[in-house]
Amino acid sequence: MNNKELKILKKELLEAPWTEDVHEGLKKLKPVDSKKIIESLDKTEIYSLVNVRHCQEDYIADYIEYLWDIRYHT
Repeated sequence: MNNKELKILKKELLEAPWTEDVHEGLKKLKPVDSKKIIESLDKTEIYSLVNVRHCQEDYIADYIEYLWDIRYHT
């Protein structure tokens, strides 16, 4: 996927109301593309994904594990 397509996809993903929606969207991509999107997140985007969630306490551990795997195992 080229950078323009990734930028558009990132914007769409970050408009999702739930962190889980972003996670599921990233899982559908090739790991290399997910990694590019994750690495492009700024502090505000990271804050929103991790902290602005509704009743997702049980889910966030799985999400962080997934991000860790993408970041360090691809």
